[in-house]
Amino acid sequence: MWRSFPTLHGSGQPLPADAADTVDRGPAADAATGLSAGSEVAPDFVGMTPQDARRTARFAGVRLIVEERATDSGLRGRIFHQQPEPGVPLPPGNTVHVSVGSRPLIAVPDVEGLDEQEALAILRSVGLTPSRRVERRSSSVTVGHVVRTRPRAGGQVPVGTRIAFVVAVAPRPKRAQARREARRSRGRLTDDAFLSMPSAE
Repeated sequence: MWRSFPTLHGSGQPLPADAADTVDRGPAADAATGLSAGSEVAPDFVGMTPQDARRTARFAGVRLIVEERATDSGLRGRIFHQQPEPGVPLPPGNTVHVSVGSRPLIAVPDVEGLDEQEALAILRSVGLTPSRRVERRSSSVTVGHVVRTRPRAGGQVPVGTRIAFVVAVAPRPKRAQARREARRSRGRLTDDAFLSMPSAE
């Protein structure tokens, strides 16, 4: 709580008490004295965690909008940018937008159709972590090659994300084809039996 003290003006006489209470301290003075409830300038959120920033915003009567943004700086998990900047008068609605540092985003490389070992080497080279391996029978992808990844190729993910991948294995014979092969085998056996019968003279 601010206390009022007699304030001297140019004539050397103190201002009336009510006038002293209405003296405008200005943004710079508010920033220098720290946060106060119902602050009229943007508090300094840079370097805070989102949790601490929300507590500070509630105390200062500020509406805080938090978004994650990829950064290579050391402020991952902490606020590294805000708008308006600290000490600047708040806009209508007392809203401050802050950016929380997250791991840089990269695109998942397209390794579909590549040999499994080659595909894993590419994923590791860009900072991704191959994880779960799933086998799937495929008639369109060469055995031992990658069918697809999850997340899919082209998706934006943080560095270090675990990537699952599907590897092609030999497809099962189709039932109809298997039945045809069985009939052919039976037909060959019948022909051979007929040819082996003794001829009547």
